[in-house]
Amino acid sequence: MAGGILVAVALIMILPRQYRAQTTVLTVNTENPTGTQSSVTRSLASLVGVGIRQDDVREEALALLRSDRLAWEFVTAHNAVEVLTEGEEISEDDLRATVVDRFKNSILSVQDDRRTGLITVSMLWRDRNQAAEWTNAYVRLADETLRSQTLKDSERTLVLLEHELAGTNVIELQNAINRFYETQLQRMLFARARTEFALRTIDPAIAPAEGNTAAPNKTLILASCVILASLAGLFLAIMGETSSRFRLRSSTRGAPGPG
Repeated sequence: MAGGILVAVALIMILPRQYRAQTTVLTVNTENPTGTQSSVTRSLASLVGVGIRQDDVREEALALLRSDRLAWEFVTAHNAVEVLTEGEEISEDDLRATVVDRFKNSILSVQDDRRTGLITVSMLWRDRNQAAEWTNAYVRLADETLRSQTLKDSERTLVLLEHELAGTNVIELQNAINRFYETQLQRMLFARARTEFALRTIDPAIAPAEGNTAAPNKTLILASCVILASLAGLFLAIMGETSSRFRLRSSTRGAPGPG
């Protein structure tokens, strides 16, 4: 057992320390809450694919946070490609897939709590301050990406509405298009005005205390080494006992019989 404890201590000393920083966010409605729409306007909204429901915003945000696209954009923006490859020679064709896979599997974690509606984004990294900075920056990048996509969708919708307005003489439809055009302008203003667009940070990530490491898991390593050392000792004891019995049996068989 003492040997197991020594091995555990050695592993804890040798293995690099890693820290986990996390932030909790909540998805919010990306539409102007003061906007009202008639039935015709709502029909136009469904045709052009706007007027997103809260559930759709949440699913889109989760998909983006877990996407290869956002992971790669973040890694390249923070010059982390070399850190994740550590000088390893990787072909250009495999570089993106390799880096994204390592980032998503070893560093990033996105947890979704359906009961509370909260999303927890965390990062595991050897620099505790950088872990917190990266976590907050990753959420900001996701939020800005959602904002940018909304603005692009609204701009595309405005162009479509202008085309449809020029091609109809129906007064009711013209009025509906004009009202919907106004709601899209409000939507764009709303998107530009909000500091946090679709992801509202509840608890920003902060650097963990220096002694609060997430890896290596000292308790798990110690318990595993003690158990393995105990099993090894038990195995050696059984082997020793078996060997002693075998030698005793062999010596008994080889002993000369009486006169």
